[in-house]
Amino acid sequence: MNSNHLLKKIDNLSTITPKILCIGDLILDSFNQGIVKKISPEKPVPVFYPTSIDYKPGGAANVATNIASLGCSCKILGIIGNDRDGMILQEALFQNVNIENWVIADSHHCTTHKKRYVSDGHHLLRVDNEKISITSIQKTKQLLEVIPSAIEDCGAVVISDYAKGVLTDDVIKAVIRNASSRQIPIIVDPKSRNLSRYDGATIITPNAVEAEASTGIHVVDDNSAENAGNAILRMCSIEHVLITRSSDGMSLISKIHEPVHIRCHPIEVYDVVGAGDTVVAALSCFLAHNLSLIDTVYLANIAACISVGKKNLGQVSLSEISSFLAVPSTNSMNKIEEYSPILTIKDLPSYVSELKTKRLRIGFTNGVFDILHAGHLSLLNFAKSNCDILIVGINSDKSVKSLNKGLDRPINGVLDRARILSGLKPVDAVVIFEDETPISVINAIKPDILVKGADYNINNIVGSKEVFDYGGKVILAPLIEGKSTSRIIDQIRGI
Repeated sequence: MNSNHLLKKIDNLSTITPKILCIGDLILDSFNQGIVKKISPEKPVPVFYPTSIDYKPGGAANVATNIASLGCSCKILGIIGNDRDGMILQEALFQNVNIENWVIADSHHCTTHKKRYVSDGHHLLRVDNEKISITSIQKTKQLLEVIPSAIEDCGAVVISDYAKGVLTDDVIKAVIRNASSRQIPIIVDPKSRNLSRYDGATIITPNAVEAEASTGIHVVDDNSAENAGNAILRMCSIEHVLITRSSDGMSLISKIHEPVHIRCHPIEVYDVVGAGDTVVAALSCFLAHNLSLIDTVYLANIAACISVGKKNLGQVSLSEISSFLAVPSTNSMNKIEEYSPILTIKDLPSYVSELKTKRLRIGFTNGVFDILHAGHLSLLNFAKSNCDILIVGINSDKSVKSLNKGLDRPINGVLDRARILSGLKPVDAVVIFEDETPISVINAIKPDILVKGADYNINNIVGSKEVFDYGGKVILAPLIEGKSTSRIIDQIRGI
């Protein structure tokens, strides 16, 4: 698949935000961070010193957060317990304004809580607090009553089955029946060996182990993946099967398409937790945007590749997928880490929070960067030499025009300018802002160091007061005389 083709699809997505219903098992995930200093003298086990706890929506709730991160609106429908874990889960989940609450509380239901103990990026132990039981008749009836109205204005439906008791056969049938009657695509992340219980779904996404459990076919290569996929299609009334194969990529087996095998792009794997949730979220978002199934599956594969490079159920954004696709390729696509991410202001909180937990010094500078020249490189190198992570703010095309730089400015569009910056060694991330000044970006990042050129007065620099107020530094970078974009443009024009 040509990366330029996919990039155009991303760039041309409808400005209308699709709604997606995600129904399934809601789980609370916690990541208990700590330090291991020694091995216990009692038994040969590590001694864990806890430092912090990070609560994240898991299961179907993680699918919902991924849908929201990809720019769609998500209705989340499921059941939680009237317990402390349920309260924490709701608080973590509904901080996101793009997630709509259709959750039902049940005093007889136990909220599943997966506790992970992590030290220096290594998972030491997982402790699951759960009590699996079939949802009560009363709550199942309540679910069945709200399903038609929940689906009504949606562009796609996700059934996220973690086998915790919420998705009974009646609930699954009701969801598929209501979505099918409206010709809404249905994406299923299955857990049951009996895949026929999802009959009527558009696409089902078993991993290699789940496909083998259902068919008895050991998935080890493209041929066995095709055999397993075709066996599932014969057993079930499902249009497409997408078998996720970890480092071997994905295989799409369909009743109407030739088999498609998509390789996993080379990337450093940090954490595979939640990658399957990212896949179904991406499938639902791009199908809701009316992209073709093939384009959708390729983009879902890219989203999964980005996901495993993050920690603790990190979500994936459209800008990260665009940045991935913008990387020039000699093979299929190069490693994402060779190009820095291109972010929006909405992406900043999650991006910056990870940096701050590592106590990295964050630097920030900004500009139009219309035609890159030696002065820009000098500024960026100077800024990077004073921080660990350099985030560069760049004016959108609309923002540039408000600066009165001329009717024909910018010469280069914002995506081209951002891509060039993201490929420079000193730059760790690029963020695009729409306002005339970057003050909203500065407030979102709270950089330790703010850098501007020496032609500015420190006290007049946008954001200097805010940075000084919380104890940050503002420094001026030396200039290279005679280097400016305006002068270059005048020289080209012969002025």
